[in-house]
Amino acid sequence: FTAPRPATIERYRDHPAVLAWNPGDEPSIHGHSGDEMFGRYDEMKHLDPNHLTYMVICRPDQFAHYVHGTDVLAPDPYPVPNRSVEMAYETLSRAAREGELWETSVWGVLQCFGGYGSWERPPTPEELRAMTYLALMARVRGIIYYTYGDGNFEVKEHPELWTAAKALVPEIEMLKPALLDGEFEMLAEGEDGVYAAAWALDGDR
Repeated sequence: FTAPRPATIERYRDHPAVLAWNPGDEPSIHGHSGDEMFGRYDEMKHLDPNHLTYMVICRPDQFAHYVHGTDVLAPDPYPVPNRSVEMAYETLSRAAREGELWETSVWGVLQCFGGYGSWERPPTPEELRAMTYLALMARVRGIIYYTYGDGNFEVKEHPELWTAAKALVPEIEMLKPALLDGEFEMLAEGEDGVYAAAWALDGDR
């Protein structure tokens, strides 16, 4: 928040564009304790009990310190180009295990940018697709494609990436009933670099 939280929430809590409130981005690396973030959570839920809160945590070793003070835990693994896209599965599956302990949902915040610091390039369409399905196999309940709009990076100037991101949305929408309510089976979990899973619902697989 770059404005007072109470005034901002009171102003926008009935706006149809609001999906959820974020009490602070990556608090574990900015010196904000779990207790402080839980206080923000309580304040937000008092002001607006009808919207979720989601907390972005970048360090897996900190998940356990924050997972029970938010409606949604939202890790942001950004592997490209320095690590394998398998990082998305490793990070998000760990978050999902932590989330199960507290009935906290997990969203994956996936990399859709490049050209910042060590992220020298954005993902290719294939990498974005791989991260998306690795996140789904890790049992996330939502996906945010994270990009910048600060004048240094504009996703529409990368038409292949932009097209890939837009194409994945209706694809996931078509699969949504099975992803949310189907019977899940992990078929391969990184053996020889292969990940595979199946969802079954109403006789379809």
